[in-house]
Amino acid sequence: MTSQGLAAFVLLWGIWVLVPVLVDMTKALRLLGFSLLRRPGPGAAALGTGHLPPVSVLIPCHNAAPVLEGCITSLAAQTYPLDRVEVLVVDNASTDGTARVFHRVHAGLPRLRAQVVVTSRPGKAMALNTALQVTDDRYVCNIDADVELQPGALRAMVEAFERDPSLAAATGAVVVARPGQPPRGRFLRFLQACERLEYLVAFRIGRHYEDATNTLFTLAGAFSFFRRDILLQTFLYKGDTVSEDTELTFDVRAQVVARGMRIGCVPDAVALTHPIPGLGSLYAQRARWQRGEIEVAALQPEFRRPGAGLGGRGFLARALLVDHTLAFPRIVWTFLLPAMYWLGYPLQVVVLATVGMYAVYLVADFAFVAAVWINLRPTDRETVRADLWAVALLPAFRFLTYWFRIGGMLSGLVDDARWRVEDPVSQLRRRLRARG
Repeated sequence: MTSQGLAAFVLLWGIWVLVPVLVDMTKALRLLGFSLLRRPGPGAAALGTGHLPPVSVLIPCHNAAPVLEGCITSLAAQTYPLDRVEVLVVDNASTDGTARVFHRVHAGLPRLRAQVVVTSRPGKAMALNTALQVTDDRYVCNIDADVELQPGALRAMVEAFERDPSLAAATGAVVVARPGQPPRGRFLRFLQACERLEYLVAFRIGRHYEDATNTLFTLAGAFSFFRRDILLQTFLYKGDTVSEDTELTFDVRAQVVARGMRIGCVPDAVALTHPIPGLGSLYAQRARWQRGEIEVAALQPEFRRPGAGLGGRGFLARALLVDHTLAFPRIVWTFLLPAMYWLGYPLQVVVLATVGMYAVYLVADFAFVAAVWINLRPTDRETVRADLWAVALLPAFRFLTYWFRIGGMLSGLVDDARWRVEDPVSQLRRRLRARG
């Protein structure tokens, strides 16, 4: 390759690689610096039992029979006084005996105050709104049926709210549990290990940073906590997007800003969720997240004004710029890499560029994991240590999920809004069977 050709090659790759690399690397270094500056201290003294108010835990369920027992059992194991916890399980149009599972499990936990409410209309938003009309406690906690709270989760939430009157709502730290049995196949093991690391970074340090900078994007539907009086002043949970939790987050933010209140994160309140069972589930999850983000953004006043767009000054505009616009250069690499070879560039140059690009992203991922590692307690580090091998594969995992996110963007253009998303392979198989 001539020096002129090499310069053109470097310029081309500089355009496609430099911008997203700078974005990811800047974010990684920012989180690493934040983690170093805010290492956990000894913590405040625990509140006395007499200062702990009643809490309502809302669990929306649709065909949750296989997972509901673990969720309810984890609530019975809380360090929070159980006589001040009320559990409301909302069975919205289940067909798998979810209510029967609840009654069986509850019969063995007599100290847990719990009841089931059955509704005929499906939908998570409908289930949560129904439960909100039943309870009148000061604090409301919503969790998914496939989530298990660690024993101190409720107490950590309540103590954070009691100490900080400005805290209107908060998300907990959602962590992917390690399965009891090793997953079948190396590929699924790779997916689940990368997912666990990704969740750790997102919730144990990423949400913490968003809390400190008042840029929290989503109060996780899997585990969030609210002052009930604030929640009732919103439009509650709405079903007009596939991300009712993100839409509610912006509604709550709009209510509390004028009062000098905020939404945040309580990283010591930990909830365990089940790992993805396969590639199709990962696609459905990421496509739904991406579509939901776009749908919620489209409903915000910031983007409904004439001339509004990704050039806005708000953190929502910046989030969309990173999550959506800068996802496309990564997708282009899929086609650009082989094209460079067929356009006459030596194979070794193309391979060298690919390896170099992967190495840069690998450094960023090591920085992400280091940021969360610094803030983990020694006992938590032991549980993470077994997944550290997957850090070397995180760039590949992220590249895969970028494609899934593109699928979410496209589904928003051609498909009706659905909470459960079917992956393209399953769609193709279903249509072939229908034609056959």
